[in-house]
Amino acid sequence: MDNAHSHNDEQQAEYSVVVDIRQLSDAPTKISATAQERAALAKRFDIIDIEELSATIGYRHDDAAVMATGRLSADIVQQCVVSLEPFSTNITHDFSIVFQPVETVSDLPEQDAESGDDSFEIDSDDCDVMTYADGRFDIGEAVAQTLALELDPFPRGPNAEDVAKAHGLVTEVPKDNPFAMLEQLKPKG
Repeated sequence: MDNAHSHNDEQQAEYSVVVDIRQLSDAPTKISATAQERAALAKRFDIIDIEELSATIGYRHDDAAVMATGRLSADIVQQCVVSLEPFSTNITHDFSIVFQPVETVSDLPEQDAESGDDSFEIDSDDCDVMTYADGRFDIGEAVAQTLALELDPFPRGPNAEDVAKAHGLVTEVPKDNPFAMLEQLKPKG
């Protein structure tokens, strides 16, 4: 971890890695949650465990806005909704987050094609927008929120199908179902 990142004990976030925009570098940065931070996040997300949580992040600065792009990787343990057995899974997710000063949150930067301005264009489908104050933002909390969005709300473990069949639970739509014909109309690919 470089000098641009420091843990901030004043915040309530379980995983806080505060970045000062005045100390941003061009080099990608890797952050990793401690065992205590992962345990607190697991409790917050109501999952059994987060065995590993890390992210590699690069930053681009445009006036007051900062674009953080990276990849998070997490090894988690969840409870199967069918068998109720714990199971491990890996989550890897690419993300893009724009950090905008709280006082200018409605003034998102756009690229000016005519002037050749190389500011980045923000497409709400491609990234999340978060605010910051006092020239600092919390990339740790942003990574935690990104992980939360990637968690399966109804996780099914490797034995889910066998347990469902053993208990007579239907896991597939029967072929004679009146809606089965609609399945054929769905686009392939």
